[in-house]
Amino acid sequence: CIRRATRSACRVPVAMEGLPKVEGVSDDIHEKTVALLKDWLDFSTARNSSPEDLAADTVGEQGMAEQYAACLLLVLRSRPGQGGEVDAWSVARDCRLTIMEIFKAKTRILQAASSAPWLASLLGDVAAATAAFRQHEVDTIIHIIIFSKYKKVYTHITGRPPPDPE
Repeated sequence: CIRRATRSACRVPVAMEGLPKVEGVSDDIHEKTVALLKDWLDFSTARNSSPEDLAADTVGEQGMAEQYAACLLLVLRSRPGQGGEVDAWSVARDCRLTIMEIFKAKTRILQAASSAPWLASLLGDVAAATAAFRQHEVDTIIHIIIFSKYKKVYTHITGRPPPDPE
């Protein structure tokens, strides 16, 4: 893929079948998530100069699950109260991902596109997109601290590292 003036000229076809279905997510939210995922892949394709660069964003089924989960959390955050009981933990469970994999994908999306028109329109405006990224950074730092403390305390008490969450 050669970088071109238009994004559609550089589009890499990606199958949207087989995306994870998260329990409790309405069809409307799922459709909005798939639309956001397609927009993200278009944006990512246009940003990258070769398919190898794009592979850094979406690597196989696992990469697509990470990207879908991150997009789902962004859609849910942009529509407070419409997600029901769905949270980051249930998304991770249903997509068979760790929370850190989702945060990594979400960080990549927000960092690369916090001022892009498609994300700004999702979140309302550029200021809201930037604020969402800053809040995400804070959330990520908190989760990393909690997880590292949990590992340290668990290891101290039991004498062995915590079990793998899978």
